[in-house]
Amino acid sequence: MTLRSALVGLLLTLCIVGAEGQVRSEQYFTNSLPDNSVVYALPRTLLYAHVTIDELQEEPGELALYARQYLGETNAILKPARRFVLRNVEIGSYGTPDEERRYSVRFRRNSSATYVTLASNGLLVGINTPSAEVEELPETNREVIREPLGSQLGSPLPPEYIQATTTAKRAEIAAEELYRIRDSKNRVISGESEQPFRDGEALRLAIGRLDQTEQQLTQYFLGQHTEVRETHLVTGLDPSVREQRVAFRFSEQEGLLHADDLRGEPIYLNIEVLEEAVPLSEKEQSQKERALRRGIIYVVPGRVMVTLTYRGDAIAKQEIPVAQLGALEVLDETLFTTKGVRTAILFHTDSGAIAKVQEVAAQD
Repeated sequence: MTLRSALVGLLLTLCIVGAEGQVRSEQYFTNSLPDNSVVYALPRTLLYAHVTIDELQEEPGELALYARQYLGETNAILKPARRFVLRNVEIGSYGTPDEERRYSVRFRRNSSATYVTLASNGLLVGINTPSAEVEELPETNREVIREPLGSQLGSPLPPEYIQATTTAKRAEIAAEELYRIRDSKNRVISGESEQPFRDGEALRLAIGRLDQTEQQLTQYFLGQHTEVRETHLVTGLDPSVREQRVAFRFSEQEGLLHADDLRGEPIYLNIEVLEEAVPLSEKEQSQKERALRRGIIYVVPGRVMVTLTYRGDAIAKQEIPVAQLGALEVLDETLFTTKGVRTAILFHTDSGAIAKVQEVAAQD
């Protein structure tokens, strides 16, 4: 069997987005390593916030001051403006290697655990799992939702518009062209147009072109609107810190900001512990440490309720398993020593918990 690899998307930055990283998970065949041993790490759980923000821009048209005179409109954009709207926030988790929880396990020669899948940062991904897909962080994105028609089409104005030497004359020419387009559209819709249309589709296309031209000409008077939707990641939030704190900030003038940037209003992170490991006595701890030496260690994670609040209202709430609040346990060695049975195990790389246990076909 050849080595296989899988990509896992893990952000290891502790800042507001932009940087995305990927680590590769690879299979390590135990019979090819010294003493059939594997070194792996359990995760420390961190939180991310996936933030969706709309940037709205307004630009005045060249003929904004003549909108009332020629179109009877009083709501023309008169000066440039930009504002941001917080649309949505989602909470999730990812894992980073816990430096205090790195372990070496040695497999017996007769063990059915023939290969272990690790991320390149050492996180334990799976045992006997030919293709292990690891939880990925959401992607960041920038998408234009709405843009001025003028950026998509050619100028709808006649040459006389460019040749005009005053704004007043240009407004008159643009208004006349707009009236002409509106009149043409009305005649096409009413069936009074002299131009024949072979079918309904041709008629629909003609009306669509006239609509676009009308909107373009109107923008010269009323102004242009642009809407851009961006998604960001805020990472590195520790769910084991129980005090309320600022996760990041938001400003209607500046958008998403770092927690320390006072230009924005705070978005608070609140952690409520729902379940955590019970502290062990010295004797119990000693017994647990001896038990953990007998096989592969994994995590039974604790649980927290994570809430983000903005202006006093909860904008995101999610229950999250947390590795560092949980208890360490060891896999039953019979999973890999029972004759005729080959077991595959997949782990959650964000919490260290077991994700799936199943029997698989014997290795060729």
